[in-house]
Amino acid sequence: MRPCIDWLAVVLLAAISPISFNAWAAITPAVCAGFTYSAALRNDGTVFTWGANVEGQLGNGDTGNRPTPEAVAGIADVIDLAAGPEHSLAVKADGTVWAWGSNWGGQLGNGTKPRDSGDIPTID
Repeated sequence: MRPCIDWLAVVLLAAISPISFNAWAAITPAVCAGFTYSAALRNDGTVFTWGANVEGQLGNGDTGNRPTPEAVAGIADVIDLAAGPEHSLAVKADGTVWAWGSNWGGQLGNGTKPRDSGDIPTID
């Protein structure tokens, strides 16, 4: 995957972030936007998400929306990031691919469809 940059997401991040745009630009090699949420990968391998969270696409274990960027717990050493309409994908330095969020069509690639059973999707 190549890093995705959605400049609208960068501008929104700069507008709502407590640190300056220049500071975020220096530490953020990838910014991605899904349908109603955004995700950013920092140089230290951490992932931050914010926005709507109806399908668990923010990776925080629930479906509550977040108006400001927060780190995704339980994932580190990320080297690449992608955002689908309501799901997120991350490639870690060890080559593993992590996915979380909507799985209505099996897009998480884990052989299940969590929403069919009423489960809240979390990082897999």
